Amino acid sequence: MYTKGQMVYPDKRKGLVYLYQADDSLMHICWKDRGTGTVEEDVIISPDDCEYKRVSQCTTGRVYVLKFKSSSRRLFFWMQALGKKKGKEEGSKKEEEKEVSDKTQDQDKDDDDAMSVD
Repeated sequence: MYTKGQMVYPDKRKGLVYLYQADDSLMHICWKDRGTGTVEEDVIISPDDCEYKRVSQCTTGRVYVLKFKSSSRRLFFWMQALGKKKGKEEGSKKEEEKEVSDKTQDQDKDDDDAMSVD
């Protein structure tokens, strides 16, 4: 997903979000474009400095935000597919993370599925 002002717009590319711990013990959250295989987002996170939760303002899908406590930075992820448990609002967090299909990036695009986040 990408932001333009106070609006968030979907980036309809399919992707994969995942967490890993590097050899230096730092935790990373990454977003990889499944079409190209390119990792486009690789952010070092501290579990004490961030919060991952569902965006309740989104009425057209499942959007999650990773908020950082030490800054105003936010990364949005749009879940395109419900996965194996179709119809269920709450799947396992691990399953949902595998299905995340977008990342936040600043781009000049317009889309009808925009959502306001304050």
